[in-house]
This record gives sequence, C-alpha cells and structure tokens, in this order.
Amino acid sequence: MAHPLFIHCSLCVLLFFPSVNNSTTQTTQQLEQQQVRGSTISNMGHMVTSEAIASSAVKTALDMDAKMLVVLTESGNTARMVAKYRPKMPILVLTPSKHVAQQCFGLLRGTECRVVGSMMGTAGILIRAAKIGIKCGFLKPGETLVAIHGMMEATSGATNMLKVLVCPEM
Repeated sequence: MAHPLFIHCSLCVLLFFPSVNNSTTQTTQQLEQQQVRGSTISNMGHMVTSEAIASSAVKTALDMDAKMLVVLTESGNTARMVAKYRPKMPILVLTPSKHVAQQCFGLLRGTECRVVGSMMGTAGILIRAAKIGIKCGFLKPGETLVAIHGMMEATSGATNMLKVLVCPEM
C-alpha cells in the first residue's frame, strides 16, 4: 500500500498538471473522488473494508458510466460512505428500517430510499432495485448499475461485496 503522502503528492500532480496522465483525461468527478479518498486515507491511515468498497463502487460506477448505484444497508453507514464521494449518478438505498430510510433521504445528497421487508435474498432485492431504478427514471434495460452489500445478509457492518450488473428487460 502506498504511503499517504505519496497518494497526496500524486493527486497534486494530477490536479495541477493534467497532461502528466497521458492514458485518459480524468473528469472533475473522478478528481473529487480521489481527493476524498486521499483525505480519508491521510486522516485514518487506512480504510476499513466497507469504506474501501464504497470508494471502489463510486470509482467503478464512474469508470463504467453506470447509471445508478445501489446500496443495501441495515444501519445507513454504507450509504453515508458512498454519498461522501458525491457520485454523479443517483444512489438507491434499500434498507429494512423506515428510520434509516428517512435519515438517508433527508441527509444524504443524491439518494432515493426504499424500505424493503427483509435483506435476505440479495439476488431478488437487486432485481427489485433495477425495477425501482427503471420506475424512477434512473435506469433503462441494458444499462449498467453498481451494487454494494454484505455477504452476510441482514448483518449490520458487514459490507464487503461490489457487483456490476446490467439491467435486465422487465
């Protein structure tokens, strides 16, 4: 893992000398995401798993031009981590808690929240998320979405999975 100063220095090079990055030109959104990520690493020294997944989900969504991010969360912490990176695409937050949905919708930028009965059966919940995305106008069949959730279903603090999905025909 690179030293935080190295990350900070390489970020400064990208910000002030964009011609250094010859492979692709980065958007402002990608630079902002890198700044937040670098700041988090500088402040904490490292990232916990759920923070790394949230950061990677936003970067992956930007890189793949995904139309929507889906966050399955029990407590709302994962949704807060994703929203911190200010992705340009909407964030669909699915939670079993009405209280968490209200907090996320009221406080987190770019979120649309829905209460689901249970967080069991991730595959079914992600299909439901795609249907909600289509209904809200975030997504069309054939477009990409990025989802994050925990491998241990219905367990708070267990976010450790990132999935890239193509919206099926409904």
